[in-house]
Amino acid sequence: SLKHAQATQIVVTVMEEQNRFDLYVEDNGQGNMLNSLSLSDLIRQHHFGVVGMYEWARLAQGELSIQQNGGTTIHLTIPLS
Repeated sequence: SLKHAQATQIVVTVMEEQNRFDLYVEDNGQGNMLNSLSLSDLIRQHHFGVVGMYEWARLAQGELSIQQNGGTTIHLTIPLS
């Protein structure tokens, strides 16, 4: 986030509740449009790091979301059961 988005602050939050693990990574950078791209578009545009994050979430039977909100928030949730 610091390198690509010119963020000056990153906040990482890790929580465990009700049999699930949640990881939030939030920055105050300029953001990007990665949340609007399909997986095949991400691959075509060589965003392999983001593709890898989605794949890792899938393998862990979890979900990954990327949101733009005056910065970027990445949320990973994984069931612990």
